[in-house]
Amino acid sequence: MDGTTYFNKSYKDYAKNITLSQVPEYFSKKKEEGDARKGLFYFTTADLDDVYGEVANLEVSWEETNPVRYHVGKESSLLTNDMLVGVGVTDKKLLNVQGHDAYYLVGAKKEVRKSRVYMTTSVLANWCCPQTKRKFVVKASVHRENFPGMEEHIITIIMGTLCH
Repeated sequence: MDGTTYFNKSYKDYAKNITLSQVPEYFSKKKEEGDARKGLFYFTTADLDDVYGEVANLEVSWEETNPVRYHVGKESSLLTNDMLVGVGVTDKKLLNVQGHDAYYLVGAKKEVRKSRVYMTTSVLANWCCPQTKRKFVVKASVHRENFPGMEEHIITIIMGTLCH
């Protein structure tokens, strides 16, 4: 994040048919649930302070879907409306996740917690894997001042997801 070199960890789960291959060591896995049809991995970092909580958190989730009816742009719009309420979108682009088109959005929002104002950057990415008939959603929330150093790592996590 500040020019420091981080080692990446791999989280492989054969039963879930998923591997997260490029997770920086500063993310700790806090939660894992589900199976190959539906599930999630949840990661957090160290706390910023006692009010804001962790500097960043990241969730990778998946569930079964019909790939013929899945449209990455339409799904991204639905997710944006549901999950990013109050967030001004500042960047969006298409990524390639193991040959699958993934929609990537970045937005900013102001949060007030115990009379303190914090700026948070939110990330949302989604794609569909026709081979495993699953849709994937990645959500991240990062303290705004830490986001420039973490964005490349978050993109690497997304693009390093092996879904089949």
